[in-house]
Amino acid sequence: MAMIDLRNFGGEMPSASARALPANAARTNKNLLLATNEFRPLAQDTNTAVAAAGAKSIYRMNTGTWKVSASDINYVKGQIADDDTERTYLTFNDGSAPPRVFDKDGADRQLGVPPPATAPALVHNVVDELRISELPEAATQAASLIESTIRAQLTYPMLGGIALDPPTSTSYGWLPHPTDQTNTLLLTPMTAGALPVGYEFLLDPLLNGVEVTYSGLQFWQIEVNSLAVGRAVNEAALATALEAVDDPVRPGEKLLTPTEAAFAADEAHRYLDATQEPQAAMLESIWRAAWKVDGVMRTVRDGTMTAAFFAGDVYQRALWQLGGNASSGEEGAVTARVMDLLYIVVANTAYGTPTNINAEDDPAAWVANYDTAGTPLGWWEPNIPAGSFSRSEGIGKIRTALYAAVKTGVDGVPYLDREEFRDKALGELNDLVNRRPSAESRSYYAPLVVQWLDEALVQLEAFFAAENLRRLALGLTGSSTSVAFARAVDDLRVATDTLTAHYAILGDSLATLARNVVGHYSVAVAGRHAEVAVSPVIEARFYVYTYVTDWGEESAMSPVSTMLEVDQNDTVGVTMAAAPSGRNVAKWRLYRSATGSTSSAFLFVAEGAVTGLTYTDSVAGAALGEPCPSGAWLQPPAKLGGLVGMPNGIMAGFFGSTVAFCEPYVPYAWPAEYWVALEHPVVGLGVFGQTLFVGTTGNPYFISGADSASMSAVKLDSPQSCASRRSIATVQGGVLYASPDGLCVATPNGVELVSTGLFTREDWQKLTPSTMVAAQHEGIYYLFYAGSGGGCLTFDLTARKLGRIDLIATATHSDLLTDTLYVAHSGTIHSVATAATRRTGEYQTGKMTFERHVPMAWLKVYGDQTPEAPVTVQWYGEGVLRHTATVADTSPQRLPAGRWLEHEVHIASKARVTRLVMAGNTEELQAL
Repeated sequence: MAMIDLRNFGGEMPSASARALPANAARTNKNLLLATNEFRPLAQDTNTAVAAAGAKSIYRMNTGTWKVSASDINYVKGQIADDDTERTYLTFNDGSAPPRVFDKDGADRQLGVPPPATAPALVHNVVDELRISELPEAATQAASLIESTIRAQLTYPMLGGIALDPPTSTSYGWLPHPTDQTNTLLLTPMTAGALPVGYEFLLDPLLNGVEVTYSGLQFWQIEVNSLAVGRAVNEAALATALEAVDDPVRPGEKLLTPTEAAFAADEAHRYLDATQEPQAAMLESIWRAAWKVDGVMRTVRDGTMTAAFFAGDVYQRALWQLGGNASSGEEGAVTARVMDLLYIVVANTAYGTPTNINAEDDPAAWVANYDTAGTPLGWWEPNIPAGSFSRSEGIGKIRTALYAAVKTGVDGVPYLDREEFRDKALGELNDLVNRRPSAESRSYYAPLVVQWLDEALVQLEAFFAAENLRRLALGLTGSSTSVAFARAVDDLRVATDTLTAHYAILGDSLATLARNVVGHYSVAVAGRHAEVAVSPVIEARFYVYTYVTDWGEESAMSPVSTMLEVDQNDTVGVTMAAAPSGRNVAKWRLYRSATGSTSSAFLFVAEGAVTGLTYTDSVAGAALGEPCPSGAWLQPPAKLGGLVGMPNGIMAGFFGSTVAFCEPYVPYAWPAEYWVALEHPVVGLGVFGQTLFVGTTGNPYFISGADSASMSAVKLDSPQSCASRRSIATVQGGVLYASPDGLCVATPNGVELVSTGLFTREDWQKLTPSTMVAAQHEGIYYLFYAGSGGGCLTFDLTARKLGRIDLIATATHSDLLTDTLYVAHSGTIHSVATAATRRTGEYQTGKMTFERHVPMAWLKVYGDQTPEAPVTVQWYGEGVLRHTATVADTSPQRLPAGRWLEHEVHIASKARVTRLVMAGNTEELQAL
């Protein structure tokens, strides 16, 4: 006989034929709990909330508030320390809007903080302090103040000059110039247009004289520059002024003490004093030149060549220039020349003769013995015979003869007795020559007597000429009286100009005087400055700033400012740009660069409300705060989608073929350094353990790591691409997702097509994988599909058991807090399998074929069936419904007669069934 004994209600194998189904496999497993082998119907759903029809995304907050959207959105609860606001982050998976964040209090805003677009503007506020390096400049500044004070106290006295004495009708005189205080006017009376005798030289055009009228009389006027412009200070007044000078680097203090001011005033007074050298000598030269000019006029007026003149120094010195000074052994011009001539006469080959020089042309050069190139070889002295006199002795003899030949006339004027001097000079010559042997040559004797000696006397005769003596008496030697007087006037002008220029130089060099005062050991300006001077610490600074929201979220840094070199005591004014509106920016934070021994960073300076965008940084380096944590904290990419949460405070999303990660526990910050670029466009993400599954249009990837900065991507060998982002769901040990070939599971061992044997690719494609939406709850994978009329498959990965459920959903949410799966459809959110009543479970076997046609006599159902919840059993023989039994208890029921080779059983009930038996006879039934 035969028996059908169902005690293991297996899962469906949709692609297998009814005859090919293995034992315990089902053609239908519907509304049953897959986690058990029993026939255990699932509970009905509970209407939980209203949702707009066609909702693609639902999310339940812990408060029970629902977020429902017609857009495809991923919601992730943020991992934030001590967070009671239940901030939740979301991405729009179609890229239609940038990521957002909301909380339980209703705040809803764009995720991320926009960084400042412009660098801070800086103003360097230099604190006025004296640095050690500025001490030289401070000394220079002090000297400048002293100099300017001295200069302000300067007076400009006129120095030198000619004694003023108005002219008379019979005598010249001196008057001040009416407009030029450095000039004096020389007025000489005229009679009928003529000057007095002796004054005619004043008419020479060289003197630029003019005829003028003075006191109704006619005069000849010449302007004489006789006064120099000096510099002088009142020492007492200057000392008082210097005491009042403020110190430029010590506010409220005076630059000099009274003692130092008195010293400086004394130095300035002595520096400019006309009795000091060299200005005293220059002033003396003006007086001498003025005396010369005035003396000429007095000499003309008082008479010339008086006995006093010839006894005076001027005449005696002029005479010495000719003959020499016996007391000092000086050679005069005439005595030296005559001696040279004597040496030429006594020269011959026997006693040595200078060569290469023609004695007739240049006796002095011949005696000096130059070589052919004009280089002196040393004074030549002939071999004088014994008993003769040397050169110095000869000069003495000639000087004596010269002075003896100077006579005084009856008018008291000296003159030269030419013949007497000539005879004496010749006598000396003969005395020397006669000592030589008579046989020796006297070839130069005749020129000496006839020519050379007379030429030497010309200079003497010119000296004693009456006109020359007169000019000597007037102090005007060497030219005509008018020319010489003009030179004397010019000499006076040069002397006054020299002293004026000298005082101008003294005025210009008052800076040097002031520096010398400041540097003097008795002046302590430098020491007082050194006491307040500081050693600067210059640092190169850069600034950045960030924006901070009212939630304390901080943006990435602004562009870096320009560099400033700042002393530690200086301040910096910083101006920041206004934050964009609508982004909830409440504050700014300012950071500045700081460099340590091993690293550098931007350290916290200050923060302030965005209502005030300026700040003056006076924070010392030691008081700076922590480094800026948000240097690279960019906003999330605008098209970021597929948001998922990972361990360690990490969230991940994607855009294009790039997977991005947030800063751990900082869900609003998405540094570009944490982006991982893949080969193919990303479809969706899933998480298991610390591994991120990345489904792409090509090979899937695993990306893993304990920190966003250390994520590593591994491309899997499997060619199973992801057909639908919404099909990805985390299960124990891996991720399930729909591929074009079937249902896949990604685990640490790789990717496996777990629907093999359940679906052929052809049958799977009929379900339209790209439309699939999935959720995992209590170990069961719920897969909603739109193809073939739509429906929901359930899959137990552990048992590899497939079923289905009467459930339609456009959006799902598996809530861990309530341990409930929620789905949305038809404008309502349902909590799945939470009602008190149960669904009607269905189970249908495959075709069970026996070896021969057999009858089935008895039916017994082991379960919880009752009259209110009976079990309906349909029995098919050879594919035809042969009997329908309604079982309300566990009592056996008789089955109609009939023999069939193939049998099928369909069970439907809200009651739990543990076993169903169909026996061919009573013995078989009793044997159970």
